[in-house]
Amino acid sequence: MKLSILTACHNDEKFISQCAESVLSQTGDFEWIVVDDCSDDNTHGIMSAISDPRITLLRNDSQMFCSSTYAKALKQASGDVCAIVDGDDAIMKNSVRTLKIGRASCRERV
Repeated sequence: MKLSILTACHNDEKFISQCAESVLSQTGDFEWIVVDDCSDDNTHGIMSAISDPRITLLRNDSQMFCSSTYAKALKQASGDVCAIVDGDDAIMKNSVRTLKIGRASCRERV
């Protein structure tokens, strides 16, 4: 199972590094699609400085707000399952692994 992690962010300069650290420390097969919703702080600069092949970084030309920004991220997703992590959030260690184990367990019961 491939997971697509979707992040919409707007002016999350204070939080995006911690978010990135939490996502990129995950193991397993996943992609991270980050869409900067026309931030006027350094959110995009921080993310563009991170070199990781799992990241797809996009930027809106004008502010589209949360739902349209997530819709844009979803169109880029190639995973079997999508998860949302906001730009001012962080995820726990092994979250991707736990999600995959839980999903496999659910399929076995059906």
